[in-house]
Amino acid sequence: MEVTEKEKDPFVTPYLEVVLPAGISDTVEIKRDDPENSVWVPEDVPGLLGAAYDFSAEEEIKEAEIAFKFDRKFLDNENFNPQIYYIDTEKQEMYPLEDQEVDLDNCVVKARTAHFSKYALIDTYLWDQAWKDDIIAGEQDKLNARIDVAFVLDESGSMASNDRRNVRVQVSKNFIDILRNEEKVHDRGAVIGFASSARLLSPFTNDHEALKKALDNIRASGGTSLSSGISLALGQFPLPSVDLPDTDDNYETSMKIIVMLTDGAGSYSDTYTQNAIEKGVKIYTVGLGSSYDRTLLQKIAEQTGAQSYHAENADDLIGEFEKLMRESVDIVTDSDGDGLSDYHEERIRLFNGLTIQLDPNDPDCDGDGLKDGEEIVQATDMWGRVFFRMKSHPNMTDSDGD
Repeated sequence: MEVTEKEKDPFVTPYLEVVLPAGISDTVEIKRDDPENSVWVPEDVPGLLGAAYDFSAEEEIKEAEIAFKFDRKFLDNENFNPQIYYIDTEKQEMYPLEDQEVDLDNCVVKARTAHFSKYALIDTYLWDQAWKDDIIAGEQDKLNARIDVAFVLDESGSMASNDRRNVRVQVSKNFIDILRNEEKVHDRGAVIGFASSARLLSPFTNDHEALKKALDNIRASGGTSLSSGISLALGQFPLPSVDLPDTDDNYETSMKIIVMLTDGAGSYSDTYTQNAIEKGVKIYTVGLGSSYDRTLLQKIAEQTGAQSYHAENADDLIGEFEKLMRESVDIVTDSDGDGLSDYHEERIRLFNGLTIQLDPNDPDCDGDGLKDGEEIVQATDMWGRVFFRMKSHPNMTDSDGD
């Protein structure tokens, strides 16, 4: 079965083979989706080769073969890999059908399916590029929570040559500059230096200027004991509901993080990772140069729910710390009170691979009377990737055209 002339697309043509009971075949329809006006599969969907099509029939089918013939011009695309994608606009899911037959010589892709729905031909290479950057999952109960961050900085002798201008100190001060000290939120910091052993340069305080002065005492001498630095840092975080000070009502809901920076492969015990997990502390790790244990730092960060960063040289610490700040501070900051973190408002990825941006200082970007956080909700797909399901489009006053 082919589409009618009216439903044809200039770049892709769908075909259908299906066996139906007598009299039912007349009810089979293949309708073209208009990519210029489609909310779900617009023309800028990554890798979309032409219009999506709705396949339908009045009765259930057992099996059908769907085929798409595509324009030969697409063969010139780098790493071209066409696949038929199933699109469920109700659940907001989009994924390739299994066991596809790709015939590049004849420009045809075929696949079998047990149900009719919306399908589109997608260049998987371009689709995968749109999903290559991880988006960190947010925690709703942490929005606008206080941040308690312990800076754990390497003071070993190698830092004298690897960070001659004390860039690690300056980027830590930059981090402190974005901490909040407002009427409702008083972010706190602590400073620890470590080499063969660790020393507490400042306990937790919301005096941000005092924290910066403490950072000026970072030096470079001795060996590298990662355990000593992490151990001393974890000691600054009490166990919730056990040795929590009665005067600290915000501790249990606070965002508890350690930022550890090192250039060496020092000793470390996994006991401290487990201790961090028990205390709800995320350990963000930053490796400088090429002599540190990259695998270990990634493991520590991953197991505690944090991220790991790599700086080839001291100057690269500036960019890596900017990413770290976005992914640790912005993810718990909701400047406009719309229920979305500032971090996510700048990277709202939808199920169709498109990314939209919202204004973190405007709670209702489309002016429809609904807060942005009421229009979209965080979700995770079958591959564990974070995206957002739309109840309505947060950048469109009338997203369904009614």
